[in-house]
Amino acid sequence: MRSVPGTYLLIIRSTGCDQIRIGKRGLLSVNPGWYLYVGSALGPGGVQARVLRHLRGSKKLHWHIDFLLASEALHVEEVWWTHSHDRCECQWGKSLKMLGTEVLISRFGASDCKCLAHLFYAFKLPSHDDLLATLEGSCHCRPIQSLHVENIEAS
Repeated sequence: MRSVPGTYLLIIRSTGCDQIRIGKRGLLSVNPGWYLYVGSALGPGGVQARVLRHLRGSKKLHWHIDFLLASEALHVEEVWWTHSHDRCECQWGKSLKMLGTEVLISRFGASDCKCLAHLFYAFKLPSHDDLLATLEGSCHCRPIQSLHVENIEAS
């Protein structure tokens, strides 16, 4: 991961239940399973800075995802990304919806576009191969790379 623009996917595991207020979006009921969040980082610091900010425990709650990640029931397990000046988050989001995921709160992470949401829920995480093929097929942004969070924090 480098400090250049791109699109990223956070794979978040929920090990419990929680009720989280997501700013003006309202309450989100969190259940065990997997939450997939797509975002873009086109500004200074790029993907690396944005992902590291998401992984920090203590931060000002600014984006919808910040409110979600403040819950102790949720843990980012893996990060996928691609470096590109193109915003691929909307295409990635649409492709994730095709993998049988659910939108639990409309417009989550999508206040600056026309997407239904950029956060998706799956009781069972799609396979690595299915996820990769779906993301690669949805946008010309390549290559897509991934790391487990402990490898990101160690680098």
